Amino acid sequence: VRLNGFYLGSHEGIFNNFEFDCSRWISKGENLLVVKVVSPNDNNLKIRPIEKTVIKGALDDWDCNNLLVNPGGIYNGLKLLSSTEIYAKSLKVSSFVNVEEISARILCKFSVVNPSKSVKLAKVNLQLLPDNFTGKSSSTNQNLRLVPGLSEFDIWLDVESPQLWWPWDIGKQHLYNAELKITNGTEILDSISDRIGLRDLQFQDNTSAIYINGKQIFCRGPNYLSDQFQSNMNFDKYLTDVRMMKEANMNMVRVYCVVEKEEFYEACDQEAVSYT
Repeated sequence: VRLNGFYLGSHEGIFNNFEFDCSRWISKGENLLVVKVVSPNDNNLKIRPIEKTVIKGALDDWDCNNLLVNPGGIYNGLKLLSSTEIYAKSLKVSSFVNVEEISARILCKFSVVNPSKSVKLAKVNLQLLPDNFTGKSSSTNQNLRLVPGLSEFDIWLDVESPQLWWPWDIGKQHLYNAELKITNGTEILDSISDRIGLRDLQFQDNTSAIYINGKQIFCRGPNYLSDQFQSNMNFDKYLTDVRMMKEANMNMVRVYCVVEKEEFYEACDQEAVSYT
């Protein structure tokens, strides 16, 4: 990756997000960003295509894979982000539901970057807000001590009057927004959010039975690969696919060989189709 002729860095892998600090080399007005993508398994593709045996980690000749097509390349978007002295890098929210007690907690794992060379003090506020229904919100606060560089933290939050997410053929699809704000005590330095459903998934080894929120479900669904060129996909296209799964009486989908774009998982949450 180069910006205005300056080398920013490189990244190995297919599905991971990555970023570089371009503060030193960005300029006012137009800038030139150059990304070179290398797919080493395709060296002999034009000469002997039959030797191409790996497509994004998939089996060599699967019914949805055209061996003459190279699906490598950029398939997600690019963002240019500006920040204050402190910024949030990532947020992952997991739910833990106690079906018998009808209670729930969430675990928020988040990371914060302090670009300076000195220790900074900050505060974080976490709120869990109903997204597609009317209900109670929950919140908590925590002080942060940020050493230079990347810091990782965990926050637990008890959910008041939790409303659970269900597959479409069992119940309603209650969704929450987990919003995390970092402040210096007086102003917001950065914020980040994640939309989630509260659900408990259990698998019984001896019977292969699957339970969601304590209720056994019969899983019906396909292997799914949206498009060999995943850059072609957007939320509306994913939504169409997921709705067709529901019309075919499917309640679960298995993502096959790839990590779909975030819009796919949002469509599944919205339309109440479980995914693995």
